[in-house]
Amino acid sequence: MWQAVANINAIGANATARMNATEAANEAQHAGYWAQQDSNARNAQGFSNYLLDQTVVQDNNIYNNGTIGHGTVWNSAADALVKADAKRFEIVDTPNYWRGIDY
Repeated sequence: MWQAVANINAIGANATARMNATEAANEAQHAGYWAQQDSNARNAQGFSNYLLDQTVVQDNNIYNNGTIGHGTVWNSAADALVKADAKRFEIVDTPNYWRGIDY
């Protein structure tokens, strides 16, 4: 009887190991897919900003306490901000957009 229980436990352990390996492979595949979707969305927003003459600007000191934030403004406003205070404001390149904020 103990041998039958041991066999059942071994079968269950093997099935669990196969399931875990399959789930890990699926997660790796899904991670690549979602990374590509994120990249596509970021680049699409960058192109949209280009068409609309807009720029993402980073403010390195929003509340005068070092808090960093992003915002999308017209190109002329972005240029004026950077010229007025280059230490506080900077232009953000498309790869550095923040998901949920810039795109």
